[in-house]
Amino acid sequence: MVKIAKVFSLLLMTMFIAFFFSVSSIIPEAVAKEKVWRLKAQNFTVPGKFDCQWVVAEKFVELVKKHTNERVLFSLHPSGELVGPREIWTAVSAGTVDAGTTLDIKEGGTHPELSFDVGAIWTIDEFFDVMHGGALDILDRQTVPENVRIIGYFPLMRYYAVAMRKGHIKTLEDLKGKKIRGMGGASNVFLKEMNAGIVTLPMSEVPPALQTGVVEGILTGCAGLYAMHLWEVAPYFTATSSGNFGFFFLINENTYNEFSPEIKAGIEKAQ
Repeated sequence: MVKIAKVFSLLLMTMFIAFFFSVSSIIPEAVAKEKVWRLKAQNFTVPGKFDCQWVVAEKFVELVKKHTNERVLFSLHPSGELVGPREIWTAVSAGTVDAGTTLDIKEGGTHPELSFDVGAIWTIDEFFDVMHGGALDILDRQTVPENVRIIGYFPLMRYYAVAMRKGHIKTLEDLKGKKIRGMGGASNVFLKEMNAGIVTLPMSEVPPALQTGVVEGILTGCAGLYAMHLWEVAPYFTATSSGNFGFFFLINENTYNEFSPEIKAGIEKAQ
């Protein structure tokens, strides 16, 4: 009887040890599958329900949460809260911030490949056809070596506008001789061709410059007019129906490589 009890006891012990090791090998796998990433994303603009540059990023973050089953959670931070708008690319590359948003024109000086759509006038469907047709693969070949991957993109179309202190700009001739704050790049080329007086100022200095008459107007993106409340000092608004910008949502490549194929597929579905 004692022998039977000992054998039974040894059998139970063996079963327990076998069960323990089998379960312990499963636990890390289960934990890995359930990992949740809480990531900080720095936007290049500030919150605004009429600012598509904020709303698009906000919607993308919401869709990533949904399509990754709440395993990739981005907190979206306004411009300047973590880094400056011109520092987003380098901060994402270095891992100082996990992710961020930028415009092609902000990065075009060092990454001209991003500015492929600045001079284009096309529909949203055409833009996505181009991106899905190989443009994103080309961009990734340029950006991934810098530890940056593009996971979201959107066209900001026919985006330029002029806001003036006194009177609307109704024809191109109306710009002649006017002191206009330009954005640089192609917008300044345009102003030069219109014989406007180009004034270069940081955006933060534009409202007081308009108030004092240092500049008579500004050519910029619609969201810039909204974000700076420029209607208060330059209420004469004219949409130019020109200017396409590419909006990109970036993530640190090392962080992206932590994601399982399932998570990556969810992010792609969100886009």
